[in-house]
Amino acid sequence: MMDQWNRYDEKPDFDQYVKDTLKMDKEESGWQDFDFSLENMKSIHEKLFKQKFNEHDQTFFHKIVNPTLQTTSIIDILRQKEFSRCIYVKKVVDYINSGKIYLLFLVLPMQ
Repeated sequence: MMDQWNRYDEKPDFDQYVKDTLKMDKEESGWQDFDFSLENMKSIHEKLFKQKFNEHDQTFFHKIVNPTLQTTSIIDILRQKEFSRCIYVKKVVDYINSGKIYLLFLVLPMQ
């Protein structure tokens, strides 16, 4: 979210952008007992990265989500998600190649 916000040429209001994004995250996750507030996200950031949250630190946010730059716990999670996706795609391809399916319709989430 922060890397994306920092790439805007004309940045939307930070607090509103985060509030809207966290609202979607809460709805999609179904986690009713988790605090999706900006203050909680800042607290998690400071515990995870041992530094104060700075929404303007574009270099930092780019580095923690770019798998070619370094290894962090965030990158490990992203790599695992990508690995899981590759396994699923392979299973679909194997099923298609088995001749048991002739038409496949996939709906993939927008990223």
